[in-house]
Formats: sequence, structure tokens, C-alpha cells
Amino acid sequence: MKRFTFGKSELESVDISWAKIDLDAFQRSIAGNKNISGKPFEFIVYQGPFGQSPQPQTPYIFASQNRVVIYEALGRRHLEREPSYEMEMEYTGRNTNQGLCVFSIPDHKGHSHYKGASGAPIIDSTGQIFAILVGGCEISNELFGYPLWDVPNLIRISEDSLKHQ
Repeated sequence: MKRFTFGKSELESVDISWAKIDLDAFQRSIAGNKNISGKPFEFIVYQGPFGQSPQPQTPYIFASQNRVVIYEALGRRHLEREPSYEMEMEYTGRNTNQGLCVFSIPDHKGHSHYKGASGAPIIDSTGQIFAILVGGCEISNELFGYPLWDVPNLIRISEDSLKHQ
């Protein structure tokens, strides 16, 4: 991806990626692909609300298959993924500098537990997405999420920025 700035220097280190997909064309191409015929395939699309803010004293969770180990065995390379997750996150407010949602966690498990989990959805017990995991602080036992309600605006800003490069 190309690098660009949002006008807020605090967000310069935030990596984002997205895809625009014509779901009808995608489904047709999958249906006609002989290489995957007869194999299970599921394409999950979130269609829930985008405008909700997290609420204090509500438990939030995230899960990610981010801890990757690549190893050689029997003459082949193998990829193994281990999950990382938090199940007791509590929304404590917004970070005034970056506008990120701040979630307290009982005990930060260290950088290696969370590294690569960026982009994981932060959800409540009903499966509604409120934010996208973007970072955290081991000292304060906090994780930060980019608010879901602003993701379409973030994509629009980044597309406009890329057009003018």
C-alpha cells in the first residue's frame, strides 16, 4: 500500500487495508471455479450497524489468529497459527489525541501476544462490531480500537489521498 498522512501526525503509523468487492461477480467466479468445486467455502460479510459507540461496563472481546510459526517438516514448509484474544475488555472512553476507542484489559499479555492482531474486530457478546483493533499500551493495560462508525470515512480520505499522489 502507498503511505499517506491524514493530517494528524498521530495516525501516521496506522496501517490500513481494505477491499471493494463486487459480491455478485465474486460469487459467480467461485461457483464456476473447478479448483474449489465441492470444497466448503464461506464468505462472511458484516451487515450489522456501523453507527454505534461502545458503552462502559459492557464486556468486549476480540480474537485473532495472529501468532504465526513457520516450520519445515518432511520436506515441506508448514504454517501454524495460534490464537490471541481478550475476553474481558471494558470500554473506558476515547483517546482525545487520536479519537481511538480505549479498552481496559485485566492484564496485558505482552507484545508477542498481540503483534499481528491489528485489524481484528472488537465485538460485544451479540457479535456487533464496535471498533477495529489498532494497538495498545502494555504499561496502562489498554488496547485501542479505531471506531467502526468512522471506517467508511477513513477509506474515503485514504482513497482521495491516493488519487492525489
